[in-house]
Amino acid sequence: MTGSESHALFLIDDLPKAGPDGTAHARVQADHPILQGHFPSRPVVPGVCLVDLVLRVCSALLGAEHRIIRARSIKFLMPVEPSTAPELVVHASVVHGEGSVKAEARIMAGETVAMKLTAELAPAR
Repeated sequence: MTGSESHALFLIDDLPKAGPDGTAHARVQADHPILQGHFPSRPVVPGVCLVDLVLRVCSALLGAEHRIIRARSIKFLMPVEPSTAPELVVHASVVHGEGSVKAEARIMAGETVAMKLTAELAPAR
């Protein structure tokens, strides 16, 4: 584990290999400093961190780092609290189009969908 990984909000056990779809399992690090401020009395994983987790999985599927160029839909369907949802499963798929990649993903907390995302991606600069 590198220094940056030791301070990561998520520990990802198994990023998928390049391909059209894949699944990753991530553990929320309940002692991460970002959770102390979001929110002190009831820690919740910030939505932007969930989006970043999805982007990491999609980038693994694409074999290179990508960025979101257009978010078609991002739905946060439940708060992700480390105390009740310490493990997340990310299901993602990517389809190459003209000049961009269409990505669809969902994050599961147990049997519940915590987040859904549909977006267009492009290689990171």
